[in-house]
Amino acid sequence: MSIAITLTESTGKEEKKFAFTKPGKLIIGRLEDCSIPILEPTVSRQHALLEISPPSILIRDLGSLNGTFVNGKSIGERGECEVGFGDKLGIGPDCELNVRVTFIRDQKREDDPALDLTSFNIINLLGKGKLGEVWRVVSTDNNEYALRLMPPQLTASDVTHKIMKRGTKALVKMNHENVLRAYCTGIVNDMYYLLMELCDCGTVEQLIQKSGGRLSVDLTMNIILQALDGVIYAHDSGVIHRSLKPSNIFLSGSLREPAVKIADFGLDNDNTGSLVFMPRRQIIDYWCQNPDTWAIAACFYFMLTGYYPRDTSGEDAAWIAREEKAVPILQRDSRIRIPNRLAEVIDNALDEEQEPPTVLQFREQIMGAW
Repeated sequence: MSIAITLTESTGKEEKKFAFTKPGKLIIGRLEDCSIPILEPTVSRQHALLEISPPSILIRDLGSLNGTFVNGKSIGERGECEVGFGDKLGIGPDCELNVRVTFIRDQKREDDPALDLTSFNIINLLGKGKLGEVWRVVSTDNNEYALRLMPPQLTASDVTHKIMKRGTKALVKMNHENVLRAYCTGIVNDMYYLLMELCDCGTVEQLIQKSGGRLSVDLTMNIILQALDGVIYAHDSGVIHRSLKPSNIFLSGSLREPAVKIADFGLDNDNTGSLVFMPRRQIIDYWCQNPDTWAIAACFYFMLTGYYPRDTSGEDAAWIAREEKAVPILQRDSRIRIPNRLAEVIDNALDEEQEPPTVLQFREQIMGAW
């Protein structure tokens, strides 16, 4: 699956379309040998420069006589501006280019004809990681979604292919207010896709960064209880997360009282992920029972303190995670103001020398101690 940037000249003598799928520098101007020739008298000979690196576009004025505009606003003589899907580029006063960014198929293959990804317009890239890329897209009926595209290497073996297929289909079946909604899944050009709801407030990880490194106790309690409700529902549905961390706890609505959505249930399939949020037994045996309680307790700890439970860092993370115990939360930072009983509940859930509680038991213990 590739990305195409289409520029449509809509106000010249005739409508023309210019499509680009590879990075490049393109000159817009009145000269016929320009990359995008526009034969209008108000357009300068070499009017503007486009730097295209799909899906990113930068437009730069080349000292044009009549100016370059983005959505009606001048970018200034020799100024520049980033543009994207839906933007209108004014090349002088009498010519306009409309920007569209879309997916295109690299080959003729359509494993799931129910969803044509080429009908979605790309707004921007939301994130990139081990599980592929996530894009903000808009459908032809003007609904916005998050679209995850997972590369072929994630399913290179028969085992990983079966795990991914089972995981994505299980996500589509799940329906809970604290689980990120997945609408459909399939394969296009050997890539798994997952069309999901879009959360407008980012992730808990991003919120912690914006909040100076940690969250208030009240906000943390609000988030963690909702997150536990989502995980409890998933466990009741027979789905274990195995990779819970602040970066896949999403938020929507108001940041003062956010709605929490857990993402990526069952999609990770090895122990090379975020070791700092994995129990020691999972690092040794990825398929161990009940790793999610330790992980969500570690998220709880991290939100309150800004520290990982264990003193884990650098390339020695795997070794330390196997050997080192969690630091008791009240010893980590004297400024943490939580009841001693709640601190004990968190510490017990992170104690790897004893059998962990279930996520339901952990939630009940939190409520009893708060």
